[in-house]
Amino acid sequence: MNFDSDDSDAEYIRALARGEVKETTPSRAKPTPHDRTLKTVTKTWIAFCEYRSSPVDKSDPFPTIPTEPELAAFLMYCTKKKTGYLAAGISTSTLNKYLTCIGSIVRERHNDYLGRDMKVRLNKFIREICVEKGASTKARPRPVATADVVLDLVHFLWALDIKEMHPRMRLQLSCLLLIFLFQGIRPGAIVESSSHPGTNEGVLYKDLIFRYVFSEGRPRMTVDIIYRNQKGSRGIEQKILGIALLEDGDTPESCPVAQLMALAIMDGALESIEHPDDLKKFEPNAHIKVKELKIRSTHREKPVFRGHPTSSTSNISEDRIMSGATLENKFKELAQRAGYGDKFLPYCIRRAHGQTIDNSISAAARRRRMGHANESSFQHYLGICSNADGQALMLGRAQSLQDLLTIHSMASNVHTGFEQHTAPGGEVHPATDALNLRAIPRPPTCPQLVTYLRYHPERLAVIEKLFDRATSTPKTEFRLCVGIWLAAASRTCLLVYPGTEALAKTCLCGLKSQKFLRHKTEYNAHILSCTSKSRPRHRFCYACVAWFDYGEEWRFHCAQHLQKLTLFCGNLVHESIVLSPWLCPFCLGDETREPCWRWRPFAGYRSTDRFAMHIDWHLDQVCSWPMRCPHPICTQNITSPQGFWCHAEEVHAIKLPRLALSEGNHADLTNIARPPSAKQQTGPDRDVDTCSGTVIDTKCRVTKARGKLQSGRTSRESAQLTHRALFA
Repeated sequence: MNFDSDDSDAEYIRALARGEVKETTPSRAKPTPHDRTLKTVTKTWIAFCEYRSSPVDKSDPFPTIPTEPELAAFLMYCTKKKTGYLAAGISTSTLNKYLTCIGSIVRERHNDYLGRDMKVRLNKFIREICVEKGASTKARPRPVATADVVLDLVHFLWALDIKEMHPRMRLQLSCLLLIFLFQGIRPGAIVESSSHPGTNEGVLYKDLIFRYVFSEGRPRMTVDIIYRNQKGSRGIEQKILGIALLEDGDTPESCPVAQLMALAIMDGALESIEHPDDLKKFEPNAHIKVKELKIRSTHREKPVFRGHPTSSTSNISEDRIMSGATLENKFKELAQRAGYGDKFLPYCIRRAHGQTIDNSISAAARRRRMGHANESSFQHYLGICSNADGQALMLGRAQSLQDLLTIHSMASNVHTGFEQHTAPGGEVHPATDALNLRAIPRPPTCPQLVTYLRYHPERLAVIEKLFDRATSTPKTEFRLCVGIWLAAASRTCLLVYPGTEALAKTCLCGLKSQKFLRHKTEYNAHILSCTSKSRPRHRFCYACVAWFDYGEEWRFHCAQHLQKLTLFCGNLVHESIVLSPWLCPFCLGDETREPCWRWRPFAGYRSTDRFAMHIDWHLDQVCSWPMRCPHPICTQNITSPQGFWCHAEEVHAIKLPRLALSEGNHADLTNIARPPSAKQQTGPDRDVDTCSGTVIDTKCRVTKARGKLQSGRTSRESAQLTHRALFA
C-alpha cells in the first residue's frame, strides 16, 4: 500500500501499526569498491560450490543463508586456492572483507543478518586456523605525507612539473593538497566519494562562506568550508562540520584561501565580483568588522572542484564534480613525477594531520574534526614506528619530533636529483643555493620547462612572484595573489612559434590545405620552415624561443648551450610546439665540429625518422666495443649497440617508437647519412623480420632492439626515467 497524499497521513500511520506497509530503502548505485568485491565474492562462491560438488544457480548463488560450517569451509577454500597481493597467501583482512560482503548479500537477498556470535567465531577462525593454513597477516603500507612533503609537491606542481594539464586542473590539485594538509578531511567529503558514485555531491559553492574580517589593522579574508558529506553523517544536518581557513600573507604560495577565491571568481560565483580588484569595495574597516561575500543563486549547486568531461581530458566539465578515483590517480602520478617512491594518496596527508594535532587538542575535539565514531578508529592512522622520542623524555630534554616525523614519512623515500647538483666536497652550486633552504631541496628548473614557461608567462609569474620570492620580500597583497592564481588557471589559446603568427592560416608557399601533414605539430613545423626560408640569415632556437642572426651570433649562442648541457636529449612537444628537439649525443661530443653543428636540433617534419637513421649511421661508424658514451658529460661505458639504446632511454630519455622504415619512407629524407639498403646488407650475420620487413642484425642491429627496449616499461618507470634525465 502506498499513501502519498497529506489527507491520508492518519490511515498511513494506522497501516504502519498493522504491519501492512513495507518500507523500502531508496535505491542508489553501489559503491565502486564494494561492487568489485561483491563480484569477486560471488564468482569465488560459485567456484567453491563447484569444488565441493554442490549444485549452484549462477544467477542466484545464495538461495539460502549460508550456515557457519559452510562459511568456514569457504574461508578455508579461499585460503588454499587464492593468492594475495602482499604475500603468497591471501591476507586475513581480505578474508574479513569477504565475510562482510557475504553479510551484505544476505541482508539484500534475504532481509536478514549473520548472527553476531557467528561472526565472532568466524573472525577467530580466520585469525587462528586460516593463518595456520597459510593466510597472510601482512598489511598494506601506510605512508605519511607531512607538511614538508605536501608543500614540496605544491612547489613541484607549479615550478618543476613538466606534465601538461589543464591550467584549472593544476590550480585545483594545488588547492586540494593544501586543504587536505590544513584540515585533514576525507577526500569523499570534498569530491565525489567512490561509495556514492553518480551523486555529483561534494563541496559545492553553497558550502563556501567567504568573509572579510578586520584584523590587526588590516582586512583579512577567511573562508568556512561546510562538509555535508562526511562518512557516517551524509545527509544528517546535525552532524555537519565546518572548518575555517585564514588568509596567509606571509607564505602566499601555500594559502588555499587565495586559490579558492581565484576559482570562485573564474566561475563567476560571487555577487558583484568579476575581477580581483572588485574585492577592494568589500574590504571591512574599524567600524564594520566583518563583511560576507554572497554566492550567486545560480551557482550554489555548482561543484567547486570539477573533473574532465567523459569525452576529453583537455577541458574541464561545467557541472560534473571530480571523482575520488580521478583525484587519487592524479595524486599518485604527481608523486611519481616528483620522485617519491611511496604510493601517495589523500589519506597519506590525513594521517599526518591526525598525528600532528593529536597532542595539541583534546580527544573529543580530534574525534569531531577527524569524523571518527570512536577512539579506536584513530589507531589506524598511527604507523608501525612510534614517533615518541624516548631518549629525550627519559633524559629530560626536548623531543626531536620533527626528525622522527621526517624519517617515518614519505620524505625519506624521494629522489629529487638534488644530490647531482652538489659538488663532491659537499658544497652546493650557486644556482641551487637558494633552493637548499626548503625542507626537501630540489634542483633548479630544467631547461625544457624554462622553454615551456616562455610560452606560459602566467605560470612563470606564479613561480617568480610566489614561490621564488626572497625572504625579505614584503607581504603580497591578497588581491594580487588572487589575480596571479586566476591568470595562471585561465586557458590560453593554441600556441605558435614566435614570428609565425601571421602565417597561421596561409603560409608563404601558398599552401592552404595541409593534407600531407598528419597533425598540428607538423603544420606548425611547416610554417616555421617557410618562415625560416623567408629569413635565410636567421636561425630559430627552440630552447630560447628566439631568432638569432646566422653567423657569429648563432655560433656564440650554440657555444653557450654546449657549456650548459644536461643529460636530457629527448623530444618534448607541448600543444603542437616543440619545446626540446632531438639532440644527437654523438654530435654533441664531437669537439672537432663547430658549435652550430654540434648543437644540431632534429625537429619538424618526420624528425623522429631522420633522427633514428642519423643515430643508426653513427653506430655503424663505431669500430670497437665497449666504448664510452659519446655525450660530453656522461661517463658510462656501453658494450653494444643494444646497450646504447638501453642507455639512451634510461639516461638520456631518448625514447624512440618501434620503427620499420621501408625504402619508400627514406626517399625524401635528404642530408642524412643512412646505412645501406637491406639487399646490400643481407648475409650470414643478418636476417629479415617477416612481419615488419625490418633488417635485423644478429650482431645487434638496433631498429629491432629499440622496440624491445620500449616494450615492458611501465608508466611509473617511464615517468621516473624522464624525471631523472631532466633533473640530472
